Amino acid sequence: MKLNRLISPALLIMALILLVTSCAYVRPEDNRVVMTLSGEKIYYDYFRYVYLNSKADQDLGEEGYWEAHPEEEAELKETVMEILLKNRAIQLMAEEYGIELTKEQSEEVEKTIANLREQHGSDKAFRESLASAHMTEYTLYYIQSFTQIWNDVYDYVMNDVNGIIRASDSDIEADVAVNFRRIRYVYLEKSKTNPEKTAALAESIYQEAIGGADFDELIREHGEDQTMDGVLEYGYYFTKGQIDPQVEALTDTLKDNEIAPVMDASHGYFIIQRLPIESPYLEKHFEDIRVMYKARIFNEMVSAMAETIEIDYKALYHELNIATVN
Repeated sequence: MKLNRLISPALLIMALILLVTSCAYVRPEDNRVVMTLSGEKIYYDYFRYVYLNSKADQDLGEEGYWEAHPEEEAELKETVMEILLKNRAIQLMAEEYGIELTKEQSEEVEKTIANLREQHGSDKAFRESLASAHMTEYTLYYIQSFTQIWNDVYDYVMNDVNGIIRASDSDIEADVAVNFRRIRYVYLEKSKTNPEKTAALAESIYQEAIGGADFDELIREHGEDQTMDGVLEYGYYFTKGQIDPQVEALTDTLKDNEIAPVMDASHGYFIIQRLPIESPYLEKHFEDIRVMYKARIFNEMVSAMAETIEIDYKALYHELNIATVN
């Protein structure tokens, strides 16, 4: 299992850092307007980039995935809209805090793109490379530009000097008791050729776990998740909204040390055990916990801003789907 199968899509959105601003440096190759978000035109170039990369993250390149799971197209559209709205929200927050791309940052973006073009040896090779990632030069420019804007907004909000997020020791301690969880789990990737075999193995591991087998040993023997491998000593600590909602919801149904029945996720199976929060860990990693807390508050601020955005869908939006976006 890859890390992004566990992390919440909301946090993936923060990692994607897609375009939302306007600039004359380069124009979209396909400038049809899909929608406007509080007045901001969303061109097809941008929408296509978000859509196809979100699609790839959902199907993991599996042949015939959408034919087998047609109902998941609705989830894909929701993911795309969440990305568009939250990145637009970042732009609105930047405006609120007086943050904009500086001349130096713009020059650095242009220099980065010029270097990329030079590294490819020709304009044709450069454009072919962009196309392989569902990009145009337009989307590349804005990814680079918005990376700067997103980082500046994040740093501004997270900086204690600006007093936007309260994060005293007492604030953190009170929040941990309510909004933090600790788990460990075995994850099995679904076999494309024999999913029934994977399901049977997951059930067998679950029966071993509730029968008293050493859970850490089960993880070492069967687990296919690099995230769990890296935190086996302490378990995986997370806060509300940080991981996949299905995993979070299941965790909240468990008591400390309880093991849940096998959870069937899109691409694999989880056997999850909830563990108690431990004071020695918190004391040792308190600053990490503080950052997680502040990041959650930041994401909640972005979500709140996103909810205020006025959406005006154009006719083109209703024509776009798995078959037509390519």
